Amino acid sequence: MVKVFEAETRITLRIPSYLHSQLVQSAEANARSMNGEIVARLQESFSGPFNELSSIGLTALIKRLEAIVEVSDDLFMRQRDALKELESRLSETKE
Repeated sequence: MVKVFEAETRITLRIPSYLHSQLVQSAEANARSMNGEIVARLQESFSGPFNELSSIGLTALIKRLEAIVEVSDDLFMRQRDALKELESRLSETKE
């Protein structure tokens, strides 16, 4: 299969040697050239499941998660209080 690109730009890239080694291994595992591996990973980073999370969206998500945690904490405290009340009643009946 031949891939046709509208336009290509040649760049020089400096990366740490450990990262280069990881890219070489990944390219071999995926039967791609180094360039193909880098391009595939970059394309995936722009079209992945989290790409739609803008900074505003991420802030909204964090606020929603904080609200969920607050509700969960409140529910936990109520259950803890109810359990203490039951334990108290149970100890009173034993006396």
